[in-house]
Amino acid sequence: MTTPLTAPSRRGLLKGIGALGAAAASSTVLAGCDFGGQGTSDASGDVAAAATASAAPGGDGIDLSTISTGHKVGLISLDNSAAAVAVGLQGMNAIKKEIDWEVEVVDIKGDPSAVPGAVTGLLSRKAEAILCYALPSVGLEQAVKPAGDAGVPVISLVSGRFAGADAVADFNEWISSSRTSLYTMQRMGYEGEIALLDFTGLEATAIRSIVVRDVIKRFPDVKIVEDIVVKVPGQLQDAHDRTAAFLGKHPDLKAIWCAFDDIALGANTAVKESGRDVFVTSIDGVPPALEAIRKGDPLSATCYNDQPLLMKIGVSLADRLIAGKTVPAVGYQDSPIITIDTVPKDGSLPHGFVTPFYQG
Repeated sequence: MTTPLTAPSRRGLLKGIGALGAAAASSTVLAGCDFGGQGTSDASGDVAAAATASAAPGGDGIDLSTISTGHKVGLISLDNSAAAVAVGLQGMNAIKKEIDWEVEVVDIKGDPSAVPGAVTGLLSRKAEAILCYALPSVGLEQAVKPAGDAGVPVISLVSGRFAGADAVADFNEWISSSRTSLYTMQRMGYEGEIALLDFTGLEATAIRSIVVRDVIKRFPDVKIVEDIVVKVPGQLQDAHDRTAAFLGKHPDLKAIWCAFDDIALGANTAVKESGRDVFVTSIDGVPPALEAIRKGDPLSATCYNDQPLLMKIGVSLADRLIAGKTVPAVGYQDSPIITIDTVPKDGSLPHGFVTPFYQG
């Protein structure tokens, strides 16, 4: 059983609004991202309404029937065993059957030094585009250079921005981390002890780490008592073991913030085993995390990153780039916060949506 939400004090609420505003300002509202569906080009329009309109089932704006069939592309993944990546690959498997694409997946198993070899191997096998999925952006410029030299487009899918990427499709981590961070602060009553289980090896998780720390700084009565970088790969077990070790050291611990759901699931198990009244928050929204939230586990909030939608965006970008068309340089998806009140009760996945945030 976890502590219920408490009403925020006026001081805490005002500080929270300020923190969210600062993080939201990191993303500039310029124009609608057009990934092949209907975007909005009116930057002065109602952003919330435009985003929410695409949140309905089937309203993601990506029409697979418009995509050319028969392409051959490569997808390089950091770690296929990571839960979020596995969900994305399941989505890609469904998509490639519908559009009759050959998608060769190369799992580098957590070793960024394997990316150059993966790129050259895919090029030798006549890949028409290369998707970099959840890779560290450091070093990717040189790794993908052979693709650029060969005129083969490169798409970054949650791999951040790097020279050599023809397009970047990402989740708006500034907003997502603001949501879970402020949820955490509110549930703590804006005071008490918190542990951070971090990972900064990807641009996405590095942004999450920046935001949660900036939010915590707004609340002087919140104290970080553990600040741990979790080992990846092996994150679930490492997070479990680290959490089990520090729970006994901090009898007043209220919350554990986690950089992504695999880490949160390890912490969730350790908290349940301890019987402690400590809640866990995270980002990604993988099925096991959603199920934990449904059951009322310590893992009580996450932001849903719609990986299957990301794969749709990826193939839409690849299709247009292969055809020599222009695409947005950077496009964002929004990630709704999921709690016991908003998780789909029928066991289905929530719906993500493309937002009007765009950085060209």
